[in-house]
Amino acid sequence: MAVQRQEHVAQGEVSEDMGLLPGTSEMIDSVVCVEILSYFVIGHFIWPTSSKLPSLLYEPKRRMKLQWQWLKAKAYSFAVLANYKLQSKGRFFQRKTWVKLDRRKLRRSAREFYEQMYCAFARNDTRTLKTLCLEGIVKSLKVRMNSRRPNESLRWTLHKYIGSPRIVSTMVSSVSDAEKSYIYQAVLKVRSVQSLDKIVKNMNGEEEVVKGPASEPKRKVEYLVLQRQMFKGEESPWKIWGTTEETKVEDALEEQSKTAVPALPN
Repeated sequence: MAVQRQEHVAQGEVSEDMGLLPGTSEMIDSVVCVEILSYFVIGHFIWPTSSKLPSLLYEPKRRMKLQWQWLKAKAYSFAVLANYKLQSKGRFFQRKTWVKLDRRKLRRSAREFYEQMYCAFARNDTRTLKTLCLEGIVKSLKVRMNSRRPNESLRWTLHKYIGSPRIVSTMVSSVSDAEKSYIYQAVLKVRSVQSLDKIVKNMNGEEEVVKGPASEPKRKVEYLVLQRQMFKGEESPWKIWGTTEETKVEDALEEQSKTAVPALPN
């Protein structure tokens, strides 16, 4: 099911949380190659792990079709971004007004976002989450925090990163009829070793650590979605949209995408 995106313009503001950007955009109708690609691209394409890929030996046709879908997604993303820059830069002497993607800085920022989000979630810190995240993921986390007992919290421990966060997908799309108004999303693959403990306050107000299966350090691979918005040429800071999953082989081969819901993995 394709992601359905609606315009949210009221009182001169655009809603930031527009969902995970799909593989189509009304801003690129004038570019023929992008028009053609937009019929076949499923939006953010996150290459599946090797264990889930069709075998080159036993399923070469499926594997090649998947590779072709990935190449089309990359070409589409590049063409959309190039056309977006051309349309938004204005006259030759004017300042170029497009959302800038500093890849090196964004990879560093992804670590900070990742750690701050999980730490705030663990200690029931809604205020910090609202400054870091978009509304959808905040609501999702609040539901999980409200399910805890009043004397309970968590202690999230990041033991180490496995390599640096890697940008695996980017997408840009116009969000309203307003001039120079866009949303830019970047998906980063974050690999780490982490653990989670439950903290319970006893009758004396002392904190006790309750060990469980999650207390053992485990490897995690997550796809963090960061988003920033430009409204009438004014950029907002990057925020966390949520997390998503790698593209399912069946969805890619059937040229379909599912609606992504911002949520944290268990």
